[in-house]
Amino acid sequence: GGSGGSGIGGSGTINTVPKFTAPTTLGNSAITDDGTDITATSRDVTITGATADFNIKTSSPSGAPMSLEKYSSDAIAFVGYFRKSRHGTIGSHIAVNSGDPLGRIVFSGSDGTNFIDGAAIAAESDGTPGANDMPGRLVFSTTADGASAITERLRIASAGDLTLASGSDLILSTSGSGTKIGTGTTQLLGFWNATPVDQPAAVADVAG
Repeated sequence: GGSGGSGIGGSGTINTVPKFTAPTTLGNSAITDDGTDITATSRDVTITGATADFNIKTSSPSGAPMSLEKYSSDAIAFVGYFRKSRHGTIGSHIAVNSGDPLGRIVFSGSDGTNFIDGAAIAAESDGTPGANDMPGRLVFSTTADGASAITERLRIASAGDLTLASGSDLILSTSGSGTKIGTGTTQLLGFWNATPVDQPAAVADVAG
């Protein structure tokens, strides 16, 4: 304890980071440091601010700078969430718009001076959401050789349609009358259970 009427008193547990439990009293926080691991027990870690960053950095040549682990004797997997609300207040909700990004993972490498994006996986809203209704799509992008910006290469829409490249090069769709392989406007090859649509008049054989 502290000495004198204006001193700081209190007690704590070894390896537990102290905190003020009253203006002049110290007690245990939820954070422990045993010299090997730093643990926050049964608490959320929140970083607030318009430009807040959370960085994990290492110069170790081996191992991973971040590991997410779960230990439980059940069939429940580890779950991580990327969440988006259009409300500007933490914990409050305004529905996202169609096309809004919901989350994004970007992979970057150093060019010798700066980190340049090489690939990305994004989740986006794929339609107007409603109550208990959130249509989504996944977008996979890569950076071409000689370029410094990523370009969309593959998209999986909310209906399950698969679009390759720019959206006009090749579409694999099962949302119509059958499976369609073609461009955005012309069908080049089809497999149907019902009436086919817009099949080309002729397809030239490739000399072999």
